[in-house]
Amino acid sequence: MLIYPFWDYFRQHFARDRGLRIDHLLLNRKLAPGLQDAGVDKWVRALEKASDRAPTWISVRVPAAPGDSVVHAEPVETARKSAAKKVPAAAAKEVSKKIVTKPAATASAKPRRPAKKTS
Repeated sequence: MLIYPFWDYFRQHFARDRGLRIDHLLLNRKLAPGLQDAGVDKWVRALEKASDRAPTWISVRVPAAPGDSVVHAEPVETARKSAAKKVPAAAAKEVSKKIVTKPAATASAKPRRPAKKTS
């Protein structure tokens, strides 16, 4: 028996129980031996206007962990962009006045001649 969490609406896959196994439930090495059960709540997919997916679930027996076995990892420093400094509106106007604009050095910066009218 195959367990499917996804049934496409195309060609009545749910009615024929022809789904896809596209969801994965992963356990680490400590929890994997404690896996007791896994399944899909297929009845949710049978509801009117349901999603093409059904919820998946697992039951795990969690081993008692002694305090010694906890691994203390060093925190990983994440690179973040510095936030832009907020400037009051009045100060922003002064800053914009100080900005000097240079004329563009491209040919498109030249003034255009008016087009000749043809009759």
